[in-house]
Amino acid sequence: MKLLPRNDGGFSLVETLVATFIFALVSASAVAILSGFESNRIRLQDASSQLAALDQTRAIMRADFFAAHNRPVRDEFGSTIVAFESGVHMPEGALLRLVRGGNQTAALFGNMSTLQRIDYVLVGGSIYRRIFDRTDIVTAADFIDQKLMSDVQSISLRYATNGIWVEEWGTLAADFDLPRLAEVSITFGSGQDVKMMFLVGTKA
Repeated sequence: MKLLPRNDGGFSLVETLVATFIFALVSASAVAILSGFESNRIRLQDASSQLAALDQTRAIMRADFFAAHNRPVRDEFGSTIVAFESGVHMPEGALLRLVRGGNQTAALFGNMSTLQRIDYVLVGGSIYRRIFDRTDIVTAADFIDQKLMSDVQSISLRYATNGIWVEEWGTLAADFDLPRLAEVSITFGSGQDVKMMFLVGTKA
């Protein structure tokens, strides 16, 4: 009786190596896809958070600019300072100082001024809205910092009145009035630029 070669249906070593190689390629591709998906999800989440912060900042600044009040500020020495001041002549990090009306907390008590002093400052790449408990500048004045935006590389402001744009306000006699328009330009760490324009004062 003649014996036939035995065929057990198993895989050869070459077939096993090829299958392992293909599985490794598929696994590596899956890992890369999942990693890319997670990175995109994080970037999308960061972008959404930044967009929400930008919308909130725009709304707050719009309200502050529109409620700007031309009430001169007195310092601790009794000198008069303009109600609206901005520019490179201000202390480092200071972007804007204004007096605004409509302090709702004061309106509820009835015996307090509804005017409020607001400063905008840039500290460590973040924009803060500094709310003072007193309109005039005194040493003992308390304030609260409200963080508006982070990852800010630079910010510039300019103002218009009678069709003329300037980057300094509060250094000339004519600056005792309010500007008509304010333009705020922000550059973020990502390189993106945002430009916003606001009316200043109710007369605008």
